[in-house]
Amino acid sequence: MDSRRAREDGLTRLDAETREIDAQIEDLTRKSLAIKTRRNDLVAISTIPNELLSRIFLDYAFAMDIFSCRWVGILAVCRRWHDVAVHLGQLWSYVSVSDGPRDGIREHLRRSGESPLTWKMRGEGTLRETCNSALLRMSGHRTRSLKVVGEPWQVQKTLDGIEQLPNLEGLSLASWPREDVEVRIPLFLRGGAPHFRGLHLSSNVFTGWERLSNLTTLVLEQTPGDTAPRSISDILAVLQRSPGLRRIDLNNYVPQDIPLTQTSWSLSTPLNFPQLKYLHLGDSYNVLLFLLEQFTFSGATSLRLSVRSSVYGADISALMVRIRRHMRAPDAPVLRSLRLDPASISLTASAAPMCESDGPDAHLVLHFPPSPERTTRGVFSRVLEALPLHAATHLNLLSTCEAKTTTGTWAHIFRRLPYLETVHMAINNGMNMAVHGLMEAITWSEKGLSRRKRRRVRRGFLSWPSHLHLISAGLTASVGVEQTIAYEFLSSILDWYKVVDLPSKPRGVPWKTLDIVRADEGYLNLQKYMEKLYRSVGDLKQDGAAWRPGPQDTSAYGVVAAGIPSNEELIASLIDLSRYLNRQVEVIRRL
Repeated sequence: MDSRRAREDGLTRLDAETREIDAQIEDLTRKSLAIKTRRNDLVAISTIPNELLSRIFLDYAFAMDIFSCRWVGILAVCRRWHDVAVHLGQLWSYVSVSDGPRDGIREHLRRSGESPLTWKMRGEGTLRETCNSALLRMSGHRTRSLKVVGEPWQVQKTLDGIEQLPNLEGLSLASWPREDVEVRIPLFLRGGAPHFRGLHLSSNVFTGWERLSNLTTLVLEQTPGDTAPRSISDILAVLQRSPGLRRIDLNNYVPQDIPLTQTSWSLSTPLNFPQLKYLHLGDSYNVLLFLLEQFTFSGATSLRLSVRSSVYGADISALMVRIRRHMRAPDAPVLRSLRLDPASISLTASAAPMCESDGPDAHLVLHFPPSPERTTRGVFSRVLEALPLHAATHLNLLSTCEAKTTTGTWAHIFRRLPYLETVHMAINNGMNMAVHGLMEAITWSEKGLSRRKRRRVRRGFLSWPSHLHLISAGLTASVGVEQTIAYEFLSSILDWYKVVDLPSKPRGVPWKTLDIVRADEGYLNLQKYMEKLYRSVGDLKQDGAAWRPGPQDTSAYGVVAAGIPSNEELIASLIDLSRYLNRQVEVIRRL
């Protein structure tokens, strides 16, 4: 008995001591967390107010696709970030309904609080449409925007049974084209959505247009070649009932078989959209002309036209008249930069100092289908002559990477840009042709021309561009023949430019500025020519910094012995280079 009691007493003491140690560990852990929290509060980023931190979280979530939830890693950074993100209702108000578990959706809805909801639903899977409808009915008073993707019947089943979405502002329906299925107007749009302003239909045939009015956004897209029945009169009627539209996007939505010349399709008075900010029309040439005749808008409207039909042998004068009128309106912005690609016959004009892409800053975007060389020249001639380019000093050719555009076409384009100062090019297959065309445009001779043609040449004579920016991008190999050929040709053409006597500059004056950006992608080949290029230009830069002869630090470029080509590769490169240079010598002599 005594031994058993002794063992029990010993176990009791051990349990008590264990509990005491656990309590001490818990207390120390709590104190450690408090000290770490205090330490984190001393970091500079912790001084950012919660309001600003919330704004940063939202911007980051949108950049990472807020529907994908790839941004949730910010919750694990620290306790403060976790608390701010969890209690930011707007961050959780973008809900994607996919094949994942429903628990995540419930957690999204709980954390979103009373914030307006933006739904992205897919109508695929067993009973998916019924579940989507149930979610919308449950949170209908908070739904601000809704996007449904799926077959037309799946989209219809998701929308059926929802009688009211009183705060709905935007609806997007995307599905695969079906000739025999139409999506009926939902019940909640028949007077149950007073705030509804935006409709986006992608490959959907819609019925119930008469119920739609006072829209601010209308996007209608259809798959090319789709023959599903659509009515242009319904589209024009909706546009007529929505004078406050700010965005119109009609992409292949107008039926191709209607007689556009009929007066019954044309409006007696063109529709005026004074608040229109963005107009995108993508269709055949005749449809584009027809639609542009039905609309009037301010010169500040960003215009994007995509001609889907071939313009080979066609007269595009009527379209250019409309573009000229729009771009030269009193309230139109001043164009300062261009971005073009002759291979795909695309042009972007922007009021920004550098036209990066056809994004929101672009004021005019034109796309034509690829055509023969002569048609390409004619299209660019008409377009560039229609635009007010007196302030367009920057040209972006970074998207040009094909060598099939000839020197003559490039010279044809450059002659119509007389105020050009800075050219941005990529070091790739298309650079040599573009530089060659630029030099040919600069050195256009008046010898043998009539007096009338001389006047035209002087009006369109390219002034002396002072800056050439080369971006080391689009190369097929980091070290290879392509770079060697490009730098060798550039060096020879700049040497020739320095000694030639031109109306825009005397003999001996070199090219003013050459800046080679992202030089690390071709460092080994570049350094072989830098000193030679230095003697050919006035100011040579490498990644924006002035370059001077002397030992160069290669550590920043990660140059290692493994990157040096073998003797066999060098011999093959030299053979290809010699063949190429023999051809280029004849080309340069003809200049």
